[in-house]
Amino acid sequence: MEQISLKRAKFCTDALVVLQDALDRCRDEDMRTPEVFAALDFLGARTKQKWPFQYFREALERSVTKGWEREGRWQTLNASLNGIRLAVQEQIVGERDRPA
Repeated sequence: MEQISLKRAKFCTDALVVLQDALDRCRDEDMRTPEVFAALDFLGARTKQKWPFQYFREALERSVTKGWEREGRWQTLNASLNGIRLAVQEQIVGERDRPA
């Protein structure tokens, strides 16, 4: 059981790294990639909170051309990623504290 939990935590960590990379590169690149959407789907399926995943996805889909629009998208992605991290952390802690 502990082994499965460690593997799941590793997959969650890897997915969060993909989303962080998308945030870091979103000002200059189109980050609507299969890897980013797969990370959102993977984490979203494992948490109770759904809004941060929806906001992250919507911000990626928003068309931006001006500098202030890119900054606004980054701000939304950053806030959403913080919400995603909290949702994942809650889920991992909840699984760990659940009686076997």
